[in-house]
Amino acid sequence: MTGRLTTNKALNMVLTGSGVAGGDRGASASPRYFPAVWTFNAGITPQDGDIVSIKIPCAGHDYGVFMSTNNGTNSYPVVYSTSTRLTTHFGNGSIITCQFDSAGSAGSMFVLAGQNNTTRVTVTGGVWRILSLYDSGNTNDSAGYIRNWGSEAVTKVTTALYRYTLVFSAGDGIQYIPANTTNNSNANTKTTITTATINFMDPIYYYSHTDTVAAAASIRFDRIWTKYRLDLRYSFNTGTTLTSGKCVYLVVKPTSSCMGTLRNPDATGTDASAQATGADAGPITQVLPTSDDGYVYVLLGRAYNTYCIALYHNHPAFWYKNGAIQSYTAVTPRSLSLTATSSGWSSSKTQSITATGVTANNTIIVGLGTSLTEA
Repeated sequence: MTGRLTTNKALNMVLTGSGVAGGDRGASASPRYFPAVWTFNAGITPQDGDIVSIKIPCAGHDYGVFMSTNNGTNSYPVVYSTSTRLTTHFGNGSIITCQFDSAGSAGSMFVLAGQNNTTRVTVTGGVWRILSLYDSGNTNDSAGYIRNWGSEAVTKVTTALYRYTLVFSAGDGIQYIPANTTNNSNANTKTTITTATINFMDPIYYYSHTDTVAAAASIRFDRIWTKYRLDLRYSFNTGTTLTSGKCVYLVVKPTSSCMGTLRNPDATGTDASAQATGADAGPITQVLPTSDDGYVYVLLGRAYNTYCIALYHNHPAFWYKNGAIQSYTAVTPRSLSLTATSSGWSSSKTQSITATGVTANNTIIVGLGTSLTEA
């Protein structure tokens, strides 16, 4: 299905109309439960792929929402994700964009007036699907949750992927590595954390569903996100140690270029605390180093209670070098030959040194506080 903006001017403007709020009608007799109804007199009989922008004329309802673009002649459920009914996700007066899917369905709906309104059913025969970047029964933040819209699926997971887990790039642009390798239905259950090498500079995704994805299988595109509010306990053994409002970092031991392994994935209990420091601290922290500890700190997001974070869309990386925290720069150590004519060296002698870092002005750090600037 592809988007179709027809020559009808109504498909290229924001539609305004009227609405009827859903709710209970009648004390006990059928029909009783009614969804909200949004009606737009745009003269549009929707075809598969039609895209419209609307101004919501009244609040939605837990019983669902139906929408008509031809003054009530044809009404279809409004959904988000694949077939999840829209309820009160958007406030009255919000402007949203929808696409018509003639083969779509909406689950757990109460149907329109004049039909049996006492039981929730799955409505088939077409839906208006929200294209706004949103998914979840919770109120999203001002920018919305962001899905990986770039492809139909993220392929392939290297091992089985379980519910509510972060996934990392394997570095080949195809495979992804789940943070958690344990099938936990309870967030308080100990998680076995991956020891695989990940590309920590590639996008970090969140899997938002309960279905297990088998090893070497693809993740459905509508279940994988780059920005989301999530329970971190399904991915790591942090328990309820997060400090609300503080940034949360993934701690990685770099092995080559942008590849690395998570710090001490076996850490449990107090060692896994986000506030822990020292050799036994786990792969999650809210504490940046005060000396060069050899790790890279990748910003995941910000905690909004003691166990949940708002995953950020971008993930800058930092490390401690040259006496301060600074942005991570992948460095390939290399040997340099230095010929000195002073300090007791003869011009015929060569000192071999190995670079341990490169500063922003291309000064090569050569150890023992000595530096050499390349020409």
